Amino acid sequence: MSKTAKTFKELVVWQKAHEFVLAVYHLTAKFPTTEIYCFTTQARRAAISIAANIAEGFKKRGLNDKTRFFNIAQGSLEECRYYLILAQDLGYADTGDLEIFLEEVSRLLSAYSLAVRTNKRGIRNFCLLYSAFCILPDKSPMAGEWPVNKKSSSDNVLVRNKSPITAVKAVCAVVAKRKKASGLQRDR
Repeated sequence: MSKTAKTFKELVVWQKAHEFVLAVYHLTAKFPTTEIYCFTTQARRAAISIAANIAEGFKKRGLNDKTRFFNIAQGSLEECRYYLILAQDLGYADTGDLEIFLEEVSRLLSAYSLAVRTNKRGIRNFCLLYSAFCILPDKSPMAGEWPVNKKSSSDNVLVRNKSPITAVKAVCAVVAKRKKASGLQRDR
């Protein structure tokens, strides 16, 4: 069982994001001096924004605040993804390794954000999310891809390229339907 982080520095996602910032600084140091006030600065700011927003979101108390900062971090991450493509296309550097590393940060950030949202909504949603993993095991939900046309005729559920949260809602509906059909639903 993992322990709860007391500071943002203990978060693996922040540690990896920080490593990415350092790598971007090393990469952009090799850019032409004509880019120092434009491309270099923008790439560094976007990279810094990923780690900074993870750190700020960590300390926020409200779920909406937390998820907003994680969303901003994800947006900055996508901005960095473009800058890596641009650097490669301009011939400034080979960014293949950094793109792979950025994908790892993206998956960690998605997983962390999802875990925070799930934890705040209670263990029931965690169990349902776990059910979604079991029902749809052929693609990783962190990759953002779900099986196309996965349909169960008895449950009448269609999951087509949906997000993990949408899939959880679909699973919730199936679980509720099965409970009701089997008489396990309690009156409240």
